[in-house]
Amino acid sequence: MQGAGIEDFRWHDLRNTFATWHREAGTPTHELQRLGGWKTQSMVERYVHVALEGLQFTASRLDSLIKSCTRSSSTF
Repeated sequence: MQGAGIEDFRWHDLRNTFATWHREAGTPTHELQRLGGWKTQSMVERYVHVALEGLQFTASRLDSLIKSCTRSSSTF
């Protein structure tokens, strides 16, 4: 890894990246568990590092649902 200019690299870091990218792409925990070979869901969560931006995107998924419910209730 010295040729690539990467310092303090551990192969273990690739598991973190794998899990994080899958989580950010929307892979459910139970599927990620099988893909990564983890025995428990709690072990999967140890490897996943979700950026706050990803959580904001996930939370915003409800925006359109809330807006449509608000429009529907105002027509009664």
